[in-house]
Amino acid sequence: MRLRGPMRLLAAATALPFATFGSGCGGRVSIHASTSVGNGQSTSDAALPGSTGVSGSPSGSGSSATSGSGASRSDDGSAMGPGDAAIPDGAGARSDESDSMEGSIPGDGSAAPANDGGCNGACAVVCTSGPCLVALASGQQFPEYLAIDSANVYWASGGASSLMKVARGGGTPVDLTGSTIYGVGGVALKGSTLYFTNDVRGMYGPGLYAVSIDGGTAQWLVDTAEFPNGIAADDTGVYWAQQGASLDYQPFAGDAGTIAILVPGEINARIAVALDASNVYLADPDGESVRAVSKATGVVSMLAPSQVGVYGNIMSLAADTQYLYYSIDTAIMKVPIGGGIPTSVVSDQKQIGGIAVDGDALYWSDEGTAGDYLDGAIWKQPKAGGTPTQLASQQTQASAIAVDDTSVIWVNSGGPGNANSGAGSIMQLTPK
Repeated sequence: MRLRGPMRLLAAATALPFATFGSGCGGRVSIHASTSVGNGQSTSDAALPGSTGVSGSPSGSGSSATSGSGASRSDDGSAMGPGDAAIPDGAGARSDESDSMEGSIPGDGSAAPANDGGCNGACAVVCTSGPCLVALASGQQFPEYLAIDSANVYWASGGASSLMKVARGGGTPVDLTGSTIYGVGGVALKGSTLYFTNDVRGMYGPGLYAVSIDGGTAQWLVDTAEFPNGIAADDTGVYWAQQGASLDYQPFAGDAGTIAILVPGEINARIAVALDASNVYLADPDGESVRAVSKATGVVSMLAPSQVGVYGNIMSLAADTQYLYYSIDTAIMKVPIGGGIPTSVVSDQKQIGGIAVDGDALYWSDEGTAGDYLDGAIWKQPKAGGTPTQLASQQTQASAIAVDDTSVIWVNSGGPGNANSGAGSIMQLTPK
């Protein structure tokens, strides 16, 4: 590999001003907090505060948190919150989605009947009580991957051909580079810089890139011979995986030409990458295994060996201070970060699209029934176990997901064959 220009952090962006919430519907209601138009523009009179930057990925493609890496992590690479006791196998399996659940919000953002506090649907003002579901951007062409900060949401769109952002309070989506990228393999946010991998040879060749969150020309940091995908960042640098090659690390400080190969290419493919304070975690979909790599020593540990015959392919990762969570097709497992026996946390889903964790709960997207994917959903479950809560229903191929202190944000990819149909959207639910 060879470097293309120095690695550096770009200048900090100016925070967007926050408007105040207006008075609105009383009672427990769910409403549109913004109005979406055909070009994906959303308008709102309120912006929502938040602080944690994370990323994610749809199933079948790169990683979160970072989580598409499919991981979900904090912006500084630190753990999102403590884990809890092991959950018995099969605990937390949801009931069939045909069962009504109070608080479930339809995909169009209108008020759920069980939550209508007298507005009889979407109110004309900003919601002041109850969950508010907002389409921050609609009319998107197969959006995927995800990163958030307190002001904006970032994703790849058009079949990974462009990098987009939209304000957390709504507005017109912005193309960060203004040019076609062709093959974004994952995104990771650190400070005022969005890092991304590109896995297609074109105008942007395979490699590691950086672009300011204010927009501009993407800087080609590392030129790779292979096809990079999963990516995550912490306070020290960027970690990314090359399909069929290696797990690599590029430090922010020191010699920009020093690329550390943390894991050489003995694994067929690596898609999901996640971080905590001590380790880098990577999933190997071809071998159906999960590994941990010590940041300090580079020692590689097998956390979850081959899962063949258990469920299927590992696609998403998320970590807290005690456990690594990973999705396998229709289920979510967890394993102690120090090693141990994997435990089933969630089962009997249609297809896990992405996972995220905070201090108290596990969140995930269910893409929906293969074919049209019109019955996707967003779920939340206490990490200590218990009955899962369906946060939103009727989502179209819900995939990458992220959480911060106030909200759950996810990508609706729009279903198969919709790469050019504009059926995708970026959704935000507050409070979470």
